[in-house]
Amino acid sequence: LRSGTENLIGIKSLSDAVDFAVSEFEENYKNALNCKLKFLEILQSSDLDYVLNSRDDNSPYIVSVSFPSCRAETLLNMLDDEGVYVGNGSACSSKNSGNRILENMGLNKTIIEGNLRISFCKDSDIDSTEKMAKILCATVKKYKENVKK
Repeated sequence: LRSGTENLIGIKSLSDAVDFAVSEFEENYKNALNCKLKFLEILQSSDLDYVLNSRDDNSPYIVSVSFPSCRAETLLNMLDDEGVYVGNGSACSSKNSGNRILENMGLNKTIIEGNLRISFCKDSDIDSTEKMAKILCATVKKYKENVKK
């Protein structure tokens, strides 16, 4: 510790930012949960082979889903072409190869290699979630059709 003038503007700004974030927390949480549920509803109504790696009591902001026999990296590129941006692997170790989280969960290689991470935020809405989910399902089907050829 040393003497000096405290950064009052920084302290006040941080306080205001926390107040703002907390004031909308419940609304943002419900919105993310509704988007997650809509995504899962569309995924469940599809005829796709998938493995849901997220439990019901996980955060509504992130869904981990694997498409066995698919390569996540290829799906990412195909989805990117459609204007859909998702992740693969663990966000906390995006620079590392593999997926230590899914490996530690005991999942096999084909599930890990086909894993996508879908994220929701306060700006997500049901319409865009529905559109994204339908594009994702169509993209996985297209991938599987092309692999069979």
